Amino acid sequence: MPEPTVDLSFPIVRGMVVPIDRGHLLLGAIKTALPQLAEMTLGLHPLRGTPLGEGLLHLKPRSLLRIRLAADHIAAALPLAGKELRIGSTLIRLGSPTISMLEPHAELYSRTVVITKTRGKNNPELSAKDREASEAEVLTHIKTRCNADATVRILRWRTIRLHGKAANKAHLHIRGAEIVIEGLDAEHSLAIQTTGIGGRRAFGCGIFVKAGVRKTIVNTATTPTTTSTGTVNDA
Repeated sequence: MPEPTVDLSFPIVRGMVVPIDRGHLLLGAIKTALPQLAEMTLGLHPLRGTPLGEGLLHLKPRSLLRIRLAADHIAAALPLAGKELRIGSTLIRLGSPTISMLEPHAELYSRTVVITKTRGKNNPELSAKDREASEAEVLTHIKTRCNADATVRILRWRTIRLHGKAANKAHLHIRGAEIVIEGLDAEHSLAIQTTGIGGRRAFGCGIFVKAGVRKTIVNTATTPTTTSTGTVNDA
């Protein structure tokens, strides 16, 4: 039987301000603090906060750094407790974590799911724009991971900015979708939470949690929201 997946949640006990453009910096700080994590598959939940201006984000009270990982990797990640992580010019300190087992939920939510087309023999030179999956392709891809009677909704589109990932070391912009899945059975719900959907999980994408009030957002915007990887800017 595969090792179960869990959420390891570290309270942020000091340093409530981080850069908005901090997805890659946070991942780098974690790997610097614990090099053994660099070889492991991790999912980092987005941090919630309020923009302060000047490229900074004020974290919400009782903010947590939540890492989704296999249960047999818990011991490797526990030494993050008490560590200071330098994220750009700011520092955060982590407290002692709690461990949460994944539970099946009929309705799941992900703030950003990134689905891209892959290069093949017939299209080896796909540009970043060409690699963006269409709305129909995103929905089809996600539905293949669900039971037949589940429904998938795109609430809005977001643009994810990846620093220095373009060919000329410029920022790479990738489109992602805010997703709600409803009507899941227990087996498919746990499978989706365990593996995620799409890419960039280490930057907060494709991680599914129990759906809440955000699922009621109506997708009326025609222009994507631009955000930095792994950052949630909630007022």
